[in-house]
Amino acid sequence: MTSTVDLPSADLRRELWNARVESDMRQRYFSRMAQRAQGWDRVFRVAVFFTSSATGVTAVSDLGLGPALFAFVTALLVAISFMLEFGSVAMKHTGFAVAWSRIHEETLALWSESERGALPHDELRAALRDIHRRIEPIDQQSIPHRVNTKVLTQCFEQAEAYAFAG
Repeated sequence: MTSTVDLPSADLRRELWNARVESDMRQRYFSRMAQRAQGWDRVFRVAVFFTSSATGVTAVSDLGLGPALFAFVTALLVAISFMLEFGSVAMKHTGFAVAWSRIHEETLALWSESERGALPHDELRAALRDIHRRIEPIDQQSIPHRVNTKVLTQCFEQAEAYAFAG
């Protein structure tokens, strides 16, 4: 007696494929955005250090610019850095990248099982539902952050190329 496994439908396999590409894209995106925020945080820290140091004031004074200008620039840099919170944004984006990386690993494992024919339709549907439930809080937490569509598009193209290559 052989048992038949109800293989996942084409629509469900497409949904899994899309989840695989999307999770890879978002992991890449948030990693890249974390790196950018961290880079900007460093730039602002160095600029504030330079503009607030005696060496910076002396160097600019030789150009005919007074210390009042440097004090203004320092205050402006600190205010911008405070408002944009690059360090905090970098940490949040790193957390999002880690969460998306876990989801991507799961979708890859599901895809492999599905390709081997070892995953029945109902189990795959339940696993995808569970993944979608875990995505929702990540999306809610990332809403306040502006989306860089150029970087997102690049990450999508990379994720899609990776998926088709593997």
